[in-house]
Amino acid sequence: MFDNMSYSAVMKAAVIPALFLAAGAVFGSICAGGISGEESAELYGYFSGFFGNVSGADRTVLLSSVRQYGILWLILAVSGCALPGFIPNMLVVSKRGFVTGYTAACFYKIYGYKGAFACISLLPEMLVFLPALIVFSSFSLKMSFLSRENKKNFLKKYILILIIFLSIFCVVSILQSYATTIFMKFISARM
Repeated sequence: MFDNMSYSAVMKAAVIPALFLAAGAVFGSICAGGISGEESAELYGYFSGFFGNVSGADRTVLLSSVRQYGILWLILAVSGCALPGFIPNMLVVSKRGFVTGYTAACFYKIYGYKGAFACISLLPEMLVFLPALIVFSSFSLKMSFLSRENKKNFLKKYILILIIFLSIFCVVSILQSYATTIFMKFISARM
């Protein structure tokens, strides 16, 4: 599976990050389901304050998002350069799955069906980010398993892939900063 860099080979390799992402999401949901009543009350207070302060698009949110996705991109980009890159790559993907699953489960546990509706505000960002994360992670994973000679041949293509996914993560940052906050402001008025 890791001998060439064809499109079909990368898509086959995408199964591994997708499984790690799903495992992280399931584990996050399980952890959120196990929080106590006192922790639920604290989360309710936090979410109430958060939803009360959502003011729509904000430059601070954009800068924080760019930094967050930049660090994620950098970890995945560097992990593709060495064979042990599999470990940080899958840790990053699992963590993102955990955060997504935990957040969605907490929204649902605290607000019920309204919480599930609040998760819809994350859709613009997640519909772009999660598939991009899986594909970028699979390219990084494939790159880490290539032999040194094949890495040299693939380096130009990998740099192009890095630039493409950096652009996608910038778009995701903009979506998170503007579209998600606008949806959250709309939803928070109904919670």
